[in-house]
Amino acid sequence: MKNIIKFLPLLLIALVSCEDTEEFEFLPTEESFEIISPTDGSSLILDETNGQNNALTIVWSDNVSSSENYVIDMSTDEAFTSPINIGSTTANSYSFTVEDLNTYLLQAGLYAYEDSNVYFRVTGGEYSDLFRLSVTSFPDSNPIINNPNDSSDISLSVDTPEDVAMSVEWEDPDFSPSSTTIVNYTVQVALADTEFAEFESLGETQELMLDVTHSGLNNKALSLGLIEETPGSLEVRIFSSLETTSGVIERYSDPITINVTPYASTIEISTWGIVGGAYNNWGAFTDAPFYTTEVPNVLVSYVSLLDGEIKFRENNDWTNNYGDVGADGTLDNGGDNILVTAGNYKVTLDFNENTYTIEPFSWGIVGSGYNDWGATPDAKFYYDYTTNTFKVNVQLLDGEIKFRQNNEWLTDFGDNGSDGTLDAGGTNIAVTAGYYAVTLDFNNNTYTIQSTDVWGIVGSGYNDWGGAGPDFALTQIQPGVYYGDIATLVDGEIKFRPNNDWSTDFGDNGADGTLDAGGTNIAVTAGLYRVKMDVNTGTYELNQIQ
Repeated sequence: MKNIIKFLPLLLIALVSCEDTEEFEFLPTEESFEIISPTDGSSLILDETNGQNNALTIVWSDNVSSSENYVIDMSTDEAFTSPINIGSTTANSYSFTVEDLNTYLLQAGLYAYEDSNVYFRVTGGEYSDLFRLSVTSFPDSNPIINNPNDSSDISLSVDTPEDVAMSVEWEDPDFSPSSTTIVNYTVQVALADTEFAEFESLGETQELMLDVTHSGLNNKALSLGLIEETPGSLEVRIFSSLETTSGVIERYSDPITINVTPYASTIEISTWGIVGGAYNNWGAFTDAPFYTTEVPNVLVSYVSLLDGEIKFRENNDWTNNYGDVGADGTLDNGGDNILVTAGNYKVTLDFNENTYTIEPFSWGIVGSGYNDWGATPDAKFYYDYTTNTFKVNVQLLDGEIKFRQNNEWLTDFGDNGSDGTLDAGGTNIAVTAGYYAVTLDFNNNTYTIQSTDVWGIVGSGYNDWGGAGPDFALTQIQPGVYYGDIATLVDGEIKFRPNNDWSTDFGDNGADGTLDAGGTNIAVTAGLYRVKMDVNTGTYELNQIQ
């Protein structure tokens, strides 16, 4: 009887199946806990410009665990050797923002801009299947300076100008040491506690270190306003620039402070100058200065002249003066006036040989980013003897530029590696519209372009208060001291303002040569002028030549 009972259920099932074939279909039950989306092997490139956008949504089906809470894990290997818990939910899906997912990837030890495989699974009492994601992250941390130490003391020496005074070293944690990603780094320096409102570049590189020479750091320290032979505090930071398909990523390290004692510049203003109708109307204002050079008794001056005559004299006085009796380049005590034509010149006095030379000399900016490759004169650089560099403050346009000599293409410099190095005949330098301070350092074969305020002359005496073109730009030669020549003014009034804008301006309430914020318009008469504005002393000079 037991045997009959044992087989009876099978018989009944068979009978039902035969009689109701058209109405019933047998479907076996399938138990699974699987990820439905995304599919295994999906690819994802994270875009840093869309940090709060949804990057990834994991969807799963669970008819195994019937869990009321799910945990999402990520791992860099299929075995989930070191899983990272990245969230939990009571739903059957979980989403990540771009920023959050990027953070998890970097925490897992993956490097920015490198294709990496990561694995995801869901836990709800049981493990789901897993899926693999090929993903590329982006950096979200900043460079970190490792050397020099904060509060380091650096004493600069005139005796070893080309020796290394400071090696700046840093790390960029989100990048692999063997990464092929091109990151441009600039070491920037500024006066302490100024929040880098004005700064200088110590150099650019794609490495994680930069050596700075005694002369290089000394020039920048003096340019920023430190006092010779006196300790002063500077801040150093690393600026990182990285071009991506979605734009340029800019990052800054935290700054460190260094205490620097600069040495006195080896170049000084000499007692000699240029006087004449071609420069200062025979002494209507201070003569054009000569500067000392590495060669004793050899002096140099960089000067713009008009058609006319000049002589050389000492201490702005006629007691000692030289001309040229035979127009043969020989210095003759009290000699004849020297005839010159309008232009920019390098004038050299050699008291060892008792000779002089006057040669055309100027450096300027040319390009679609300034003057349509020479449709107008190049932006002229001015000499800064305290740093032995050439500087110009200028408004640039979107485009490209180069640096060339004498408004000609016989000698020009570009930048082949976009690394701040001057390369003879090199690649055009891309620039964006704005106001900049540009410096050429031929001692270290480098240049810098940095945003700044460009002060200029505006008024009925120059450009119809801005309606007839941009203001006449002045260049900051030393901190707070601005020069400009030669400005062609007409009868009228002028003021000084930055960036062709009225947010700030200077006039002169008492017509006494003092700068007054928002002050009275300054009356001028038609003529050619050499202009100086000194915000350190709160004064200005309008020196008329003709």
